[in-house]
Amino acid sequence: MLRAPVEIGPRVGCSPRYDLLARPNTLVREGRIRVSVRRVVKTAAREFFLAEDELRSTARQRDVVAARRLALLVWSRELRQPQAEMAAALGLSESAASQLLGRASAVAELTLRAGDLARGLVAEQ
Repeated sequence: MLRAPVEIGPRVGCSPRYDLLARPNTLVREGRIRVSVRRVVKTAAREFFLAEDELRSTARQRDVVAARRLALLVWSRELRQPQAEMAAALGLSESAASQLLGRASAVAELTLRAGDLARGLVAEQ
């Protein structure tokens, strides 16, 4: 059942049984995505040449914060998983995670990168 408001995009072929309407550049996959929190953290850390432990630390350096933001973007916006799970994995409160994602200018810079990382993680399965 669809509830308003609904935005309809182009048709995407998912299986021989049905078609799906999706927004352009939407990550489409049947069933639940099985990417672990740890893999997302590891990938985000690698993008910024950091160790996984640095993302869980209390450090506030620019590259560490950007890597945390990237992990949150991939997990919550691209893979559509609960933000609280990634916040817990990074040692952040849910409020701190929301604030990281609320910084519009910083999020805009990482959005394309997050989409690319998410597609790569899903493709590796």
